Amino acid sequence: MATHEQLGAVQTCAFADLPSAVRASLQNAQHTGASTVLSAGHEDPAQSLALLRAAGPGDVLSTLEIRDMAQAHPNIAFEDLGHVDSGQTLRAFRLLPEAPNEALLQAYQDQPLLPTIAVLPLQNIDRSGTDLLGTVFADRVTAVLSGSEEINVTSRLSAASFTYGSADLRDAGRLLRAEFILSGMYVRRDDRLQLNLEFTEVASRRVLWALRLDVSQDDLLADFEAAYEIVAKIRRAVLINEIRRTNTRPLASLQNYSLMFAAVGLMHRLSPNDFKKARDLIDALSERVPRHPTPLAWRARWHLLRVVQGWSQTPDEDARAALDCTGRALDLDPENVLALACEGHVLTNLLHRLDDAEDRYDLALDINPSDVNARSLRGMLLAFQDRGEDGVRDTERALHLAPLDPHRFFYLVMAAGAWLTPDNYQRSEDLAMESLRLNRTHTSTLRVLAVAQQKQGKTGQAKETVSQLLRLQPELRVSHWLKSSPSAGYNTGKKFAEALRDAGVPD
Repeated sequence: MATHEQLGAVQTCAFADLPSAVRASLQNAQHTGASTVLSAGHEDPAQSLALLRAAGPGDVLSTLEIRDMAQAHPNIAFEDLGHVDSGQTLRAFRLLPEAPNEALLQAYQDQPLLPTIAVLPLQNIDRSGTDLLGTVFADRVTAVLSGSEEINVTSRLSAASFTYGSADLRDAGRLLRAEFILSGMYVRRDDRLQLNLEFTEVASRRVLWALRLDVSQDDLLADFEAAYEIVAKIRRAVLINEIRRTNTRPLASLQNYSLMFAAVGLMHRLSPNDFKKARDLIDALSERVPRHPTPLAWRARWHLLRVVQGWSQTPDEDARAALDCTGRALDLDPENVLALACEGHVLTNLLHRLDDAEDRYDLALDINPSDVNARSLRGMLLAFQDRGEDGVRDTERALHLAPLDPHRFFYLVMAAGAWLTPDNYQRSEDLAMESLRLNRTHTSTLRVLAVAQQKQGKTGQAKETVSQLLRLQPELRVSHWLKSSPSAGYNTGKKFAEALRDAGVPD
């Protein structure tokens, strides 16, 4: 309800919803200079009249209840006037014609290194607005998404200001500082919920994916396993979107997070051309943000993968470069989980300082127990040291945490390698075959697969796998592998080398 005073006459108007009342009141105030009060309609009329007396010409004042109702409409902005009566009981809020200067809301002008994603509460399609279940969904997904280090997540209370359809998604993205938005609605049928979700890039309004899920209400209110699938689809969509962007736009026009996501994606395709391009993107990002630890950590991973793939002509130089990058990253942020995991990986595979590497992984997992990268790499380290049961536990947990991860092939081969230690060669073969299906150029996967097949007596299949391996890594020799492998001094490594030799890798 809006009450306004014009030429000494008090008039009252009723509106169907708050946005309509706000628009009409602001327009009327602008054109006539009338003083207006917005109220919910059931307050004491004396309160509205008292506010009307406190209003100046052209002012639109509201009650506290109206201000609270406007939380669901972030485009509506108020100025708190405090108490406007001598008894300090009547609180007034002046409606602003536009939101405050957004420059005041932006603490820095630099491009974000990480994309920001907002998860909006789901709308109950059977009635207007949201209810508890839509908010619970947003809370669950936000909590899981917050564990992804390569993504910024808008706080759930900020995103809770929006309901699906209450604002244009571009307005929501602008107000929430989000480049991507997950929104949707649901239908409730007894104890089941049908979720209809859309993940959208704000700037282009492109729907990157749409998903329909059927879940039980009990599952949503408990662990909500589907949240992991949703988050994995979000991460994959952002990765693919940014790789596409770098292939169609000049570097100068790209956001920092586009460079980072594209670099990581291209790096793990493990093809020489993509690998080289990944380094160019990392270097471009490092020039933009020279004092940020994330590009340094990924540059360290690049050096490591170049050695592991057999593409490095100077492995010792790559090892030193990788360790220099992680050292600089950890100087900038001693608790950067990505840098800790990358340094552990370098210490394991290139320098064979296994105790130091385990310390890095342990610290990373103390900070973030759900970090799939550190979890998987620690599992492989434990398996190298003949601690197969612990290694399997870590690598299998990593697989659980990354069901649709763009780099799942990497976590699959880590688990496949861990299962070799307790001699479960069939499980190892199954995991390696699945990893190979996702990426046929990862030489570590082919080595593990050949060993798993040879240990089961599948000699013909093992020799065919070795043939594929040597086409990708023609210089591979068992003696070279033993020299470079962190597991060479353990029983696991010795059995691995023997199986490679028996499968046809030259000595």
